[in-house]
Amino acid sequence: MASKQDQYQDQLSEGDNDDNPVDTKDPQLRKLQDFMDNRFLLVCTAVFTFFCLFGEDVRICFFGKAADNFFYFLFIICLLYFIFEFVLFSIIQDGYRWGFFFWLDLAATVSLLLDIDWISDALVSWRLDWLDNYENTTSFLDSDTTGVIGMVRLIRLIRLMKLYKMTTARSETDQQDRLREEARTALNAKQAALKRVEASRLGKQLSDMITRIVILGILLVLICLPLIKTSVVVDNSRWLGLRNLYWVGENVCGRGPDGSRSPCLVAENGEIAWKWQILQYAGVTRENSDSKLLWLYVTSYPEKGKLRDIERISLEVNGKILTWKQTIECAGIRNPNCPWRDDEQDLIVYEERGIRTYAKFLKREERQQEAILNMLLTLFVIVVLCVLIFVFARDTQILVVAPIEKMVNIVKQLADDPLRQPTMEPQTEESSEKQKSANQLETSMLETTILKIGGLLQVGFGEAGASIIGRNMRSGDGDLNIMIPGEKVQAIFGFCDIRSFTEITECLQEDVMVFINTVGNIVHNCCHLWNGAANQNVGDAFLFTWKLGHAFEADRIKDNHEAVESGEMANKALVAFVKTIVEIRRNSDLIAFERDPRMTSRFGVGYRLKIGYGLHVGWAIEGAIGSDFKIDASYLSPHVTLTQRIQEATKIYHTPLLLSESVYFMLSVKSKGRIRKVDVVKADENQAQHLGLYCFDINDQIPRGPADPQRVLGDVVKPDDVLEIPTEHLRGPGVEYMFVVDADISTLQEGFSDQLYTEYRAAFCKYIEGEWGEASEGFKRCLEILPGDGPSTALLDFMKRTDFKAPENWRGYRILPILKKY
Repeated sequence: MASKQDQYQDQLSEGDNDDNPVDTKDPQLRKLQDFMDNRFLLVCTAVFTFFCLFGEDVRICFFGKAADNFFYFLFIICLLYFIFEFVLFSIIQDGYRWGFFFWLDLAATVSLLLDIDWISDALVSWRLDWLDNYENTTSFLDSDTTGVIGMVRLIRLIRLMKLYKMTTARSETDQQDRLREEARTALNAKQAALKRVEASRLGKQLSDMITRIVILGILLVLICLPLIKTSVVVDNSRWLGLRNLYWVGENVCGRGPDGSRSPCLVAENGEIAWKWQILQYAGVTRENSDSKLLWLYVTSYPEKGKLRDIERISLEVNGKILTWKQTIECAGIRNPNCPWRDDEQDLIVYEERGIRTYAKFLKREERQQEAILNMLLTLFVIVVLCVLIFVFARDTQILVVAPIEKMVNIVKQLADDPLRQPTMEPQTEESSEKQKSANQLETSMLETTILKIGGLLQVGFGEAGASIIGRNMRSGDGDLNIMIPGEKVQAIFGFCDIRSFTEITECLQEDVMVFINTVGNIVHNCCHLWNGAANQNVGDAFLFTWKLGHAFEADRIKDNHEAVESGEMANKALVAFVKTIVEIRRNSDLIAFERDPRMTSRFGVGYRLKIGYGLHVGWAIEGAIGSDFKIDASYLSPHVTLTQRIQEATKIYHTPLLLSESVYFMLSVKSKGRIRKVDVVKADENQAQHLGLYCFDINDQIPRGPADPQRVLGDVVKPDDVLEIPTEHLRGPGVEYMFVVDADISTLQEGFSDQLYTEYRAAFCKYIEGEWGEASEGFKRCLEILPGDGPSTALLDFMKRTDFKAPENWRGYRILPILKKY
């Protein structure tokens, strides 16, 4: 039965297309569905179901005839309730009408009519009318009719399965109500939805199919086995006894019932023999006899064979008087005054030459035994039904449905968040053991393959391709749609390039792949640790992004929430590149490559790998580039190209890391204290705005620190006085403290004194003002403080072109041709 969980799943998870049997747009159907989901109705259904299964047998076994009308009244209530439920299900539940359970519910409901005496009396009357043409009938409802009615009642077992489904749906509804409360307090309702285990349509259909097959199998066995019996044992002793009484009472000499001559009894012994046979027939002559004769209508020996009711028989045997008396209330073929039910009386009929004789016996104990056996049979069938369905459903769930549900859940998680690693629900011990024993099943292979494909999609497409993965995963049409419009995003872009990569490739040949992947592993790990996303791997170059959650505008960077968020991302981008520089300097594999004879023969002894880094912030169009044959998820923007050109400018200023002025404005105060402005540039005179360039000072002469294989690449290296601070706190909000706390960053800037910064700032101000003579003197003093200082050398080289005199048209910036391409 449908439950409220379908609505909740639709509310929590976009793209979920669960079955919803109720048209929620129709308020009337919605009210009916809520009414059927009522817990009180579920309890009523359970009570009525068990009453229909055991009520008739309980009535026969434990109650007398006086309680019959009460039970019939209860059966009528059950009948009306099930008709009401049957009609409502036909209205509100899709797929129910004319389906498998529809016909079984109809048969189970109609079978209740047989338990109501007022209905079954019509069948009994028809059977009594048939007695006129049937001379060996032993009861009102013979064993065949009773067996058919019993088998029809077994169809009601289907209601147990329906009750189980309703109970399961109710428990699922309660679970979804709890999840709804959790989702209301969650920061992200979609994340809360992803944590649930969703029942797939496949699981529901398989469960229904298994239930149908098991029910049909059990019903066919129960119905067909009695029909294919080759021999039936019939007890004719009472009928034979009644026949003998007839001929004894007839007291004639002639042909007997078997064609032989009937002996003539001696008159003085004939009546005694007749009475003795009646007492034997009534069971009076035997102790503990289970036979009780209620009524006898037979030929009377004393009255020369006249048919009459035998009311009383007494005979003295061995000094003991044996007596039998008829039960007057039960005299006659049917007597409503009899204290026992009709089916508790066994009516025996013998007919000879158009004359009928009757005998009626009480068989209440037999009926009670039959009722007990019927209850035990019902319980047995219930147990077998439940065990078979549970076993079949459990194995199917573990080996088929659960793996498929996990695969569907993986796909849904990738569709909702393509960059997040899919979370797997913990397995039970039983399911894990089952799957270990069948680890080569196709479902396990498919599950592993989907996880690998999802991982390859995440690695191959990256953050820029997240929308492509998500849209295609959510699509159910089977078509691959990659040609979708791009999306404008705001981000910090980072670009790094390996110097002299062509010469390195010539030296290392095949080993160049190991070399470049070692560098890529370091760069990727450092950037991802500090919330960056790798986008492009172009041989010797890598592009990274740090997305901003708002449109970036330089004049909006003030003391507000967006400025704090932007500052955090800018600090993390800078920390990521600085940590990359440190990790590359001390990586043992790269050091081995630097000392490789193939490298030293080309670059000389003491060669050190050089990589340029550039940072810039701006907008870009995120999307797929290519065709149906090959696509790349990337960013298109002049800001991305400018980032690459800023990285190229590191060759001019002899510093490994440059960042644009817009990134500098976003940084925290502590990080700005480690940065110098190196120049103000334009690509050409047609460019509207000039660009400020800044460098993060790095002393390349500092000895390399030892590598720790147990430490995470790019992670914080804490000095001894802050070891008690958790690393997660340093990577969280307030990352600007990294520039004070991290030992790697502090070590990189050893040798840059305050005097250097003072002299450099003064000289740079003179350079911007056009007083290049004084500026050159200042930069030369910087070189005396720190020989080989890159920015000072670069500016001196530029001013030297005009003999340290500013051009007449000097406006505080220079033309940098390397930026022209952007």
